[in-house]
Amino acid sequence: MLQRNLQNIRYRNYDIWLGLYPNDKPSILAATRASLLSEKIHWVVGSQPGPTTKADNVNQLIRGILSREKRTGIRYDLFLFHDAEDVIHPYELHEAARLLQQNHMVQLPVLPLARPASDVTHGVYADEFAEFHCKDLRVRSAFGGFIPSAGVATALRREVIERLRILRGEDVFNPRSLTEDYFLGLEVQRLGFRQAFSYARSPESRELIASRSYFPDTFKAAVRQRTRWITGNNLQAWERFGWRAAPGQLYWFWRDRKGLLNQLPNLLAASLFLFGLLRWLSACFYGTPWAVGAAISQRPWLETLLWANAGLVLWRLTLRTGFGWTIYGWRHAAFAPLRMPWANVINFCASYMALRVFFGAKFGKKPLLWAKTAHSFPDAAEAKTSRPAREAHYPKAYSP
Repeated sequence: MLQRNLQNIRYRNYDIWLGLYPNDKPSILAATRASLLSEKIHWVVGSQPGPTTKADNVNQLIRGILSREKRTGIRYDLFLFHDAEDVIHPYELHEAARLLQQNHMVQLPVLPLARPASDVTHGVYADEFAEFHCKDLRVRSAFGGFIPSAGVATALRREVIERLRILRGEDVFNPRSLTEDYFLGLEVQRLGFRQAFSYARSPESRELIASRSYFPDTFKAAVRQRTRWITGNNLQAWERFGWRAAPGQLYWFWRDRKGLLNQLPNLLAASLFLFGLLRWLSACFYGTPWAVGAAISQRPWLETLLWANAGLVLWRLTLRTGFGWTIYGWRHAAFAPLRMPWANVINFCASYMALRVFFGAKFGKKPLLWAKTAHSFPDAAEAKTSRPAREAHYPKAYSP
């Protein structure tokens, strides 16, 4: 990954810093070998054995970077965060540096790498991230909503790092947070810093300038990761920040947390839909009246409500399919409606587990434990981003 990113990044003045654990000897050895390839590679070995939370790892990494700055006189202006398995877009640093001239935090899109349609669970991630990063975050940014960091492809100006360290006593991130990224976006906005979401395209391939990687492709791994996301983004954030926000931000709180309410009933709704469908097929086969339809027709308000709900579901499916088509092509998008029920099952299980883990820790007076997600690293052939998008939006020229 280091070799590939060093070869691909179209930027001159940057360094790559790695956060390592003292008990991870293979990674320390790999970092040592990689440093022979380029003087841009540096690393910090933390004081605590891993795995700890990502926030704790990054805190120790930043302390090591600032310590080296004091020794060498080098000063970094921009901090861009990534996971080890990320395929960094060649123009990502260029775009981040351009936008950070006028903003303090920039979030670039994060997208799963393309996989065959048979990888249903990975396809769920592709559907959701394509919709969220091509639609939701753009609208959110346009209407002044705070932009939650995705944990990767997040760029900060130095003054944000320094301000957060002053507030926390040298820690930029809360080491007890399971989703330090979401907390970061909210705190940056509350401190009065300007945020921006990038939706620029490469001047060469016309593809979206985005970070890409493989996401979990099994049910167990997806539930495990999403349980941590829901616990951190919804429950921990609710506990820490409550609903204390400016009126313009309350709506975004609601959007982020409503999954706690609507994911659990989803399974019941899907069961009722399946029951009605089977009864309809049975009525058609035997030529008998559809009892469910008759019951609905006797209640005009219910029939109107169901038709309105069906329209909203169809609209949502159309949007998800459309954004998936934009990023991954029509073959991937054609299966998006079929993947949505599987997404509901994953989210239902993750929501249940998140509530169980969170309140179990509270009642048991135990700390919440970090649940590490196992990631796959793409080889050279797999590290292709996606097909070029149809429309191009070229970023303004900026000399790195």
